[in-house]
Amino acid sequence: MTRGEEDFAVPKHAVAARLRVVGREPAEVLLHLSEGTPRHGGRELPSDLLNEDGTFLPVQDATGGEIHLVRRRSLLWVSVAADDEEGPGDGGPAVDAEAPGVTSERVRLRFEDGSEIVGLLRWVLPAGRRRLQDYLEQADTFFPLYEGERVKLVNRERVASVELE
Repeated sequence: MTRGEEDFAVPKHAVAARLRVVGREPAEVLLHLSEGTPRHGGRELPSDLLNEDGTFLPVQDATGGEIHLVRRRSLLWVSVAADDEEGPGDGGPAVDAEAPGVTSERVRLRFEDGSEIVGLLRWVLPAGRRRLQDYLEQADTFFPLYEGERVKLVNRERVASVELE
């Protein structure tokens, strides 16, 4: 960085992630997230980064090496620690499982390439619109699937079918 460029740099922090691109094995990467976002109060979450406009997502090799640009549409999912996606007080998209009106369903997601993942979906919708289909139709392109201490941010456009477990 040359002198003066730091005045224009956006402060970021790295979050460890695992991502799966169509036709490839999962890869360990770092996502670089901003300290703030216009989507909600608090720091930028992995889901904010994934659901931004733009064709390519910058990711860094997990060893802190090269930056790669990954086409968002080619992603099946991105897995992060649950704390990185739903940190306390961020005002982000996390849904508290104990909150009133929360619907939870354990599901099996099958992707276009035949691979599958299983986890828990949680959502809050108005009465009369709380079906799984209602949620999936209105969800962000990358929606959270909870797997214990991890959250997979799933590319809705790559899901071929959904089954209740």
